[in-house]
Amino acid sequence: MTYENTMTSAFFEKWFEEHLLPSLSVKSVIIMDNAQFHRMKVLKALAEKFGHVVLPLSPYSPELNLIEKQWGNLKSIYVKFYLILMSFGMLFCPILDLIDYNKNIKYSALFIFLLIVIFSIFILGDSKFIQNRIY
Repeated sequence: MTYENTMTSAFFEKWFEEHLLPSLSVKSVIIMDNAQFHRMKVLKALAEKFGHVVLPLSPYSPELNLIEKQWGNLKSIYVKFYLILMSFGMLFCPILDLIDYNKNIKYSALFIFLLIVIFSIFILGDSKFIQNRIY
């Protein structure tokens, strides 16, 4: 489920009670961060009705919230490959526009193959070269 609007306590509590809690088949400990819309008293009471326990993280303790660390890793990987793809486009797309594919099929295929090889080297290699030179 994806929710793209501003999260409210009422919406989260409804989802918590109607979707999350019924989906847990065994008694569970639900670890929650301290988002503003997580009203712990309400969530603890709802969880108890279903036989579960809510355990809040300590305030200001992102090191205990592993999803934050993983989300940060995912964002850095995304940025790295986004920069590589953008650099590739900036470097080679204007050149591709100059090729007359009907007249120079042999050379066009060779050129495209070389572009793929160069792009693969950038993907497998260190993208710092691109980041420092292009942007």
